[in-house]
Amino acid sequence: MNGNNSGKPREDSAVGEPESPIQKALDEFVIEIDGLAATFPATMIVTESMRKTAHETACAFVDKFGSVSGEAENGEGSVSFSVADASSFLPQLKQLEKVESASRIIPQTFVIAMVCQYDAFLSRLLKAFFIERPELVSSSEKKLTFREICEFESIENARDHILEKEVESIIRESNEKRFSRMMEVFSIKLREDLPVWPYFIELSERRNLFVHTGGAVSSQYLQVCDANGVDFSADVLGGRPDLGQTLTASKSYFRHSYRVLFEIAVKLTHVLWRKQFPGDREKADTSLTDIGYQALVFGDYPLACTIHDFAVRMLKKESLEGTRLRIMLNRAQAYKWRGDLETMNKILSDVDTTAAADVYKMVVAVLKDDFEKACKYMKRIGANGDVKKSEYRDWPVYKEFRESKEFLECYKEVFDEEFSKLVVPIKVDNIGKRQLIVDSVKLSRSDD
Repeated sequence: MNGNNSGKPREDSAVGEPESPIQKALDEFVIEIDGLAATFPATMIVTESMRKTAHETACAFVDKFGSVSGEAENGEGSVSFSVADASSFLPQLKQLEKVESASRIIPQTFVIAMVCQYDAFLSRLLKAFFIERPELVSSSEKKLTFREICEFESIENARDHILEKEVESIIRESNEKRFSRMMEVFSIKLREDLPVWPYFIELSERRNLFVHTGGAVSSQYLQVCDANGVDFSADVLGGRPDLGQTLTASKSYFRHSYRVLFEIAVKLTHVLWRKQFPGDREKADTSLTDIGYQALVFGDYPLACTIHDFAVRMLKKESLEGTRLRIMLNRAQAYKWRGDLETMNKILSDVDTTAAADVYKMVVAVLKDDFEKACKYMKRIGANGDVKKSEYRDWPVYKEFRESKEFLECYKEVFDEEFSKLVVPIKVDNIGKRQLIVDSVKLSRSDD
């Protein structure tokens, strides 16, 4: 269920208020790493295509002009060319070397970029807290001389300078020391109940290897990982590496890195936000609901489960009932789409929709695959109720329901029209080429 649509009018007072700089820092980071995650597969497809083409071209040249020896004995051998053919083959070999190198470096570059964006996010986040809570750095040992003070145009500029220096003093540390510093500054424990921590440290250290050694394992990498309980037997890490071994960034490792940084950023933001600004609880709840919902929309169900598990722990008895229900039901569907029906049913057994709006009751029925009951609520909601046509089409919770015969018949009865998915108009130009009319994307009928 959409975090911004409870199926009834919004109850929270955060509507219309300006976005918190704390929330803005997190939202910007999510957009940045989502952008990297979205472009990484396409980049690798192009790179792999170039690699395949270069390899096939080189092999075809070898088959046609080369003289192969030794291959049949142990699978290894050599190939020789005439002087004339060798001059033609060398550029092909050089191209193959280039794309092989790119295939190794590009995934590393994407991982480095994500960690860099995390560093920038942390800087923005800390600055947002320090501006709103300058007393957090009141014990800072940063000092200004009289001459330095005179160079600033105002006391505010001097204050900002000190705050920026305080942020820099934290950011320049390792992630392990950063968390220790933040625990001191904010007087809060940040590493309890954080199973992702060892993976976060391993990622940080691997990033350093990519930048400084090209991925060659150092003794520091192994020592730091061991000190932080890194389990190298995890599939994504592929076993404990040897000293000097070159680490890479596979597609699965990139996805793993994305989830690790996403989880760390969300949890760090919300733990500190709720600690420092308890009056922002409703705004923070809405932010967390939206983040979890977007993970569902993008189909990243392991991440959606992680975010919603955390969201449940963040809920307080004062949290709005609509927010609580959305988080619980979105958590249930995250586990359903992940294939864990046992956990989904356990979550639903703790959900009480007796006094809730019909939209919540319909969602429970949909999650339990009771489409007949879901249609009963759908009819009660009607054409002008809490759920719009676009929401039946777009909400991930309905993705199986809307493919069912029961839904199609009920939709036609409720809205007096056939259910239609998104329709994008096209036109054919004068040479017969189809073009999408992207500025006119619409439904087959106007949405309510």
